[in-house]
Amino acid sequence: MVNNMANELHQTEHIDTKEGLILIACVGMDDESYHRICSEMHKRAGYGILRVDSMEVLENNSFGKPEVILLPENLEIDRIPNWDMQIITVSNQVTENGNAMSISSDVNPENKQTYLSNTVDYVSEQALIIRQKKLFSEMESKLESILGITGSLDEEALLQLFTDKDETTLSHVKSVMSLAEEMGYGIKQLGIEFTDEDIEKLRQVALIHDVGKLYTPDQLIKNADNFTLKEYVQMQRHVELNFSFAISERVEELILLAEKHHYRYGGLGYANQSLIEEEIPLIVRMMMNMDAFDAITDPKRAYQQQAKNDVSSLEFAIDIMYDNSQKPNGPSNTIQFDEKCSYALLVGFKNSFENNEEFRNFWLERDKQYFDARRSYLESQGMEVNLPPIDPVSRYEAIMNKLNSTLDKFNVDSNSINI
Repeated sequence: MVNNMANELHQTEHIDTKEGLILIACVGMDDESYHRICSEMHKRAGYGILRVDSMEVLENNSFGKPEVILLPENLEIDRIPNWDMQIITVSNQVTENGNAMSISSDVNPENKQTYLSNTVDYVSEQALIIRQKKLFSEMESKLESILGITGSLDEEALLQLFTDKDETTLSHVKSVMSLAEEMGYGIKQLGIEFTDEDIEKLRQVALIHDVGKLYTPDQLIKNADNFTLKEYVQMQRHVELNFSFAISERVEELILLAEKHHYRYGGLGYANQSLIEEEIPLIVRMMMNMDAFDAITDPKRAYQQQAKNDVSSLEFAIDIMYDNSQKPNGPSNTIQFDEKCSYALLVGFKNSFENNEEFRNFWLERDKQYFDARRSYLESQGMEVNLPPIDPVSRYEAIMNKLNSTLDKFNVDSNSINI
């Protein structure tokens, strides 16, 4: 046993997180088990694996309170800190593939239910649950002053919370909000009454649609490429806006709309989707398009782009708006978007892209950022780089051509749209 190990901290791959590392404490663990856990946890970014000799040393460590404590199966302990945490006992039983240990979530031998589980997956899942509970507790009081019964839905204050949390989510929320004008314009071109008050309501739904990410751990948001099934389900819960404080009828209406922004037109969306097609409120159907359109065009996701090298994320998003609103040969429940809302978004986008210089410059710059990020990724992977000219004139013409050719394919009318 190694003494005075309170300062031995192994940090997994670094991520830029304002919340700090999620701590996993290994108490009284032998060298082989400790190093194995460190090796397995390396695939998860933003964790600290703290090694200590005893519970007493852990209570006095300088790094903080861990989310998870890992104990050897045969370790006798005489004290358990009164912290919000998960205690897991681990044995050295290894499965055939060598990637799992026998794990129990209860230190009481009488209650012990041992089962085989991949160590890194299970530990990270439990740690994320504890961290999310802590974040929710911390964030709820701040949100009460904005969303509570006496709050005023202060846009600036809520955007500041996003700023404090995560620059990527802030950028996404602001960009989705900015598309409300374009979506409203497009809906009106279909002959649908959509007032300035309706557009403002759409903006406010866009403002709060990702409030749940304020109490979602950075380690979950930024490890999206490595989700386990349980982590994916946990990430889906960012749409659940269940607060203990009272809210006004106006804010409650906005929340009920915002919680459905990951619905799919034909069904199969998450958040326990119970409505389909025209049953889904119009504002929700609009949000489904706006949220996806911005996410697809995010330059930071350029490495995920599956389109050809010579197609930007913006052109790809335009294709998705059409393709994913068409009835497939198979079941109709796979349709993602209402065709009318896809059409409206592209009509509004085209109008602003053509006539609003500030809007046009924003999206041309984002288009350029995508190509820069795409080029960097392809070069880092040793892949062929075959990108088109990215000067503003060429890109403007390419995007306008894509908008016009895609809009020509739609067959929409206003007869079945419900407000």
